[in-house]
Amino acid sequence: MADERARTVIEAEAGRTLELPGDPAFLTADYFRDGTDLVIETADGGQTVIAGYFELETPVDLAIAGAVLPGDMVGAMAQPRDPSPEIPAAPQPELEVAAAAPVEESAAAPGVLASEQVLGEPIGSIGELDGQAFVERGQDGVLVELKAGDPIYEDDVLSTGDGASVGVAFKDGMSFSLGANARMVLDEFSYDAASNEGGGLFSVLAGEFSFVSGAAAATAEDALMIETPTMTIGVRGTKVVSQIGEDGVARVALLAEEDGTVGKIMVQTDAGEQLIEEPNQLVEVSGRDAPPSAAREIASADVVALFGDALDALPAPKEFFTPKVDAPDPAPLSPFAAQTQAQREAQEAAVAAEAQEAVADSARSFSDRTDEVRAEAQGDAQSNAAGDAAEASGSGSAFAAPATALR
Repeated sequence: MADERARTVIEAEAGRTLELPGDPAFLTADYFRDGTDLVIETADGGQTVIAGYFELETPVDLAIAGAVLPGDMVGAMAQPRDPSPEIPAAPQPELEVAAAAPVEESAAAPGVLASEQVLGEPIGSIGELDGQAFVERGQDGVLVELKAGDPIYEDDVLSTGDGASVGVAFKDGMSFSLGANARMVLDEFSYDAASNEGGGLFSVLAGEFSFVSGAAAATAEDALMIETPTMTIGVRGTKVVSQIGEDGVARVALLAEEDGTVGKIMVQTDAGEQLIEEPNQLVEVSGRDAPPSAAREIASADVVALFGDALDALPAPKEFFTPKVDAPDPAPLSPFAAQTQAQREAQEAAVAAEAQEAVADSARSFSDRTDEVRAEAQGDAQSNAAGDAAEASGSGSAFAAPATALR
């Protein structure tokens, strides 16, 4: 029988942030939906039940050790589950992972994937993958193991296991990666190349992450926002690494991109903000109610030590995954339509032939005229040469006559 002290029950109250015991382990815990209750299980087997949490019209925020988990983030992460009243002393056994469903075409809309009718279009795809990474999506909260090339959608919840990392390539050219034991909610993302409009909002609960922003972040200042339990990062086009430590302290650093480009990020809490616009500058945040630290320089070796797993998983920008569906064969034409199409094709062929013959006639006329001009020019040249010779001969005789007379 598990120790009863490992189980805590708290009544949910509408309209106010719910304070939980000050243990940063909640940031790496598993969140489950048990009927209308929220169940939080930590790695040591501890369990906190927030009774009636999902009965509230708007899920309330959770405050944990200076960090704040927004209610919508909690709702997105909570997997449906009927937890046992027995609390194991050891961590839960490995979750059973559902197999990925085969790609199917919608019967109602040929040429459109059935999944796209529910999930919309993919916003990116899995690039780099080391170890096990998972996605939780949909109202049923099915957990699916990811593989390279899998599509990613809005509202997906990505997570990694021990020693694992995963990289995502987004359709605007952005690359995003998670290190081990990380969790992220893809709340919103959009980008329209034609209008150059877009933006995104991601929530990272735990672990380390890195990204190189793409076209969406460049459409407007802070068009891309990263929410964490202790800080908000406003992205202004750049390369960033960050870590949400097990101690609850968040760290974020600005790096130069491969071509030397350096952007800006704004780090915000409820108590202040800090702009970073120089490469290899680090800011630390201890809680939502504390201001960010002043920016300080971080050595390259420390960057690797703190954020190396996420950096290694950062995929190179590439064309994002789009499931392809073969177009259905066209329906056969009716006899009348087939005859009409044949007549149209014959007319088009005749017009093309006439145009080709006209071009050929024009080319022949131009060639003939060129020969005539060349012949005329040659005749004029010969005539001029003969005239010049005759004139020269006559001039010689005139000069000879006076000489004869003198003798």
